[in-house]
Amino acid sequence: MSFLNVVERHKAPFARGDAFVLAGDLDSARAQFEQALELAPPDSIDSCQIRVNLALALEKLGDAAKAAGDDAGATRKLGRAVQIATATGDEEMTSRLKKVVEIDNAEAGTVRLRKSVEKLDEMALDTASTKTRRIKK
Repeated sequence: MSFLNVVERHKAPFARGDAFVLAGDLDSARAQFEQALELAPPDSIDSCQIRVNLALALEKLGDAAKAAGDDAGATRKLGRAVQIATATGDEEMTSRLKKVVEIDNAEAGTVRLRKSVEKLDEMALDTASTKTRRIKK
């Protein structure tokens, strides 16, 4: 049985996104967070939380793409993570991302993968991407 929330339509896809993260299905989580973001009021606290979870999912997906040798996919996903981190003012996330990508235009999400990345920096990004968290607005 499922319920329809006509007032806060973003809540259901946001919750599904969180459930997909817990299940390890980050592609589905990303899609649900994107849908939730489209439905959420732009300047709401919920919108900010959705953006943070979406950016974390994208970080993890970017890491996986890079590890699999898919540099184009990694660049797209990490660029979108930079774009979201910038929009939410999450300096901690942006700082972590700068260790693995060179940011050309943060607002547009235009990045280039760094040719040489310290293994410790990759591990720090990977570890930070496995937890969701709240940020202050």
